[in-house]
Amino acid sequence: MKAFGIINYELEDVFRVFMKNAKKDFSEFNEENPVGCKIKKTIQSVGPKPLDCTIEITDYIKNEKYQITTSTNFTTGESKCVSTYMFMAQKDGTTKLVIEEDQGAEKFMSYMTLWLQRFLAKRTFKDKVDNIVESINNELKTYFANIERSKPKNKHL
Repeated sequence: MKAFGIINYELEDVFRVFMKNAKKDFSEFNEENPVGCKIKKTIQSVGPKPLDCTIEITDYIKNEKYQITTSTNFTTGESKCVSTYMFMAQKDGTTKLVIEEDQGAEKFMSYMTLWLQRFLAKRTFKDKVDNIVESINNELKTYFANIERSKPKNKHL
């Protein structure tokens, strides 16, 4: 699945805010080369019981690309979801954020289950992308408003 949104701020500001939030989960995040950094996490909202997974940063280009791979081991085989976030500066000073998720499974039943989940999740995926875009826009709006408010006022006598 693939979707995009436009964030009303410059690329470097958008990427900085995105990464500030993304690296909260990774205690050993390396600014110079985060590829290979991973965590183990339990996801509660996937089904009737919690699901253990490993999340690893699998690609990173500053101000351009952030990619994570989430791996889970089902009794039917391993499943992976690769989430790629691409950041593109626009001529009007905004940033285009393209998010793509690609799921794969090793066994046929896992593949069929994931296909059904993908079919049902398209609207949810677009809502997720819209929420990320709105969140970054709001965080940057607040940040720049606070900077503006903290500037000294010119007093004319």
